[in-house]
Amino acid sequence: MHYRRRFLLTAAGVLALIGALAAVVLFRPGGDKRLARFVHSRPSVPVVFTSRSEPASLRAAANEGEAFVYPGQPLWQAREGRLRLLKPDGSVHELTWGRKLTDGTTLIDVMSPSVSPDGTRIIFAGRKAPPDHGHFRIYEMNTDGSDLRQVTGGPDDDGCIAAPPMRFRTSRELIPDDERKRVDFDDIDPIHLNFPDGRIAFISTRDPDLGRGHARRASTLWVQNSNGERRQWTANRNNDRWPVLLQSNLILFSLWSRNLEVVAADRSDIHPAAPGTTSATPPTDAWLGAFMQNTGGQFGGLVKPTFPVWRPRPLFNGRIVVMTSCSQGVRAPGLGEFDGFCLAQVEPGFVINSPSSLGAVAHAIDQHSYVWFGPLTYRNSSTQLTETLLPATPSACPENRVIFAASPLRPSAAVNPGSFGLFHCSDDWSALGRPETSVEIERLFDDPKLADSEPVAVYDRGIKTFERSTAISGEERALIKLANGTTYDGPAGTIFGSALFAEQHRNAPGQVAGDKLVFEAPPEEIDHIRVYASYRDRFDDPVRNRVAGGWELLAKSPLATRDTFGVTLPAGIPTVLAAFNKDGRVVRWPARHAGKSRSEWFHAFAGDHYSAVQPGGRHFCTGCHTGHSNIGPDQHRHQEVWRR
Repeated sequence: MHYRRRFLLTAAGVLALIGALAAVVLFRPGGDKRLARFVHSRPSVPVVFTSRSEPASLRAAANEGEAFVYPGQPLWQAREGRLRLLKPDGSVHELTWGRKLTDGTTLIDVMSPSVSPDGTRIIFAGRKAPPDHGHFRIYEMNTDGSDLRQVTGGPDDDGCIAAPPMRFRTSRELIPDDERKRVDFDDIDPIHLNFPDGRIAFISTRDPDLGRGHARRASTLWVQNSNGERRQWTANRNNDRWPVLLQSNLILFSLWSRNLEVVAADRSDIHPAAPGTTSATPPTDAWLGAFMQNTGGQFGGLVKPTFPVWRPRPLFNGRIVVMTSCSQGVRAPGLGEFDGFCLAQVEPGFVINSPSSLGAVAHAIDQHSYVWFGPLTYRNSSTQLTETLLPATPSACPENRVIFAASPLRPSAAVNPGSFGLFHCSDDWSALGRPETSVEIERLFDDPKLADSEPVAVYDRGIKTFERSTAISGEERALIKLANGTTYDGPAGTIFGSALFAEQHRNAPGQVAGDKLVFEAPPEEIDHIRVYASYRDRFDDPVRNRVAGGWELLAKSPLATRDTFGVTLPAGIPTVLAAFNKDGRVVRWPARHAGKSRSEWFHAFAGDHYSAVQPGGRHFCTGCHTGHSNIGPDQHRHQEVWRR
């Protein structure tokens, strides 16, 4: 026993020495000399970023296609991807390329890096070469380049929670369900939560679904504890992307609201839109900025302007910077999905867009006081020419800087991946748009052969995370009588609402026109709440590759008091809800226009997103739809903090 202990201690010491030597070699003075010539300026703190053969990580939605052939539909992949670190001394270090994992394999592609709240760990999505699996999994390493390890997708990972849309090998042999579940999923966009206890959040396709009205793999927000237990936190049937932990301990992320359900023309029901028919509201198709509590339960809207919200990130000035469609009509021939990127800063709580609840004509709120579009022009010191940029993937960098990727606009030719480089500028954009105003932009790094993007500054953000047990909530079961007359007996949770008539949104950005609210509380009494289920696709049918998810009324809940309700539902089913009056019609009321005399109808239909209850959990939303409620301005403490 004594000799065994001595052997283990000696082995541990040898491994530690090897790791230290590897870090020394990796971080030798001066970094990688080949990359030094691509450095144009030096950041104030280290910056981790990706260099890839294609800018696929800039795409918000999953790739179109079903791909019922091994290994399934590739998502966000590039032929080659490297994780790199640019240090304040101007040195550049390769973090993943050619590095051996414990199983002897290497990563050929990476994306979506993030840094732990204390600035000591990097977490990212990585992909090995086939035939290993060819899908993204989560990996982690120290910021000094040591201790590279796999976090998800290991031998003990069960993978998908249902059979995914992958059926046959190239030899036409049917792949067993268990094997498909272990292989065909992607984990991307990871962040640390209660660091250093190992709790993380990430986006995953583990709940198989091809979405609503298209064939794109759905992705949702998941949480994994240090013991490997994981649970799905959101229920989108389209795509969730790019989470980030805020100082307020909220998780902010992008949500693709592409729900097909509408309020019937006579307001008697909520149902999927049908071609050639009229409805009181249109189907949704918008990217919104949503939030989820770090401790779970509360869900809501944090940034919902009238333009797309992609990759929202907090700044030191208290605003949220997002990647979006360019408002100035910039077009880059041949750029495809990347056509017209630009950046915007938005006041948190600016929740003026509610696609599922408004009529066919969107309301016109003056966004000028709450939105600042970022710089698009850059003076190239090499050519002495002023270039128009297509900026993307922004985030904060000390002190009061925005760091981002960008490609110069080339009107005469398609933008190539190698034209994407790293830039930074001040986060004060208040004067932009006025005559003779500009923000000085500096180029940081540009590898001419690869798309450099997704920069993240490495620093201690000083986030005080909530103490939380690592245990997943219990599998509480319930016997429920469903609206269709059947009885459900299984895992269940509660969805509830309180203060349905409260005007918490009165002081939120963009909610007042003159001295009146744009969206008032409903004057009409609410009689009951209806909860509808939008079931996910199934891929376990022996004949059909895809069994499309159905739609049905799941539950009807009378109000407990005049403005509160609560209803127990089966766990894990994507749902939406609407409020009905005593005549069985969706409640509606006028929505005022800022600066306009006419009104349009606002409907009490929370259909901008799908929700699901956790087993044994309690779920509620705030700011889900514009006229209901919002987070008060005193709660918007989301800004970045740099603890030196």
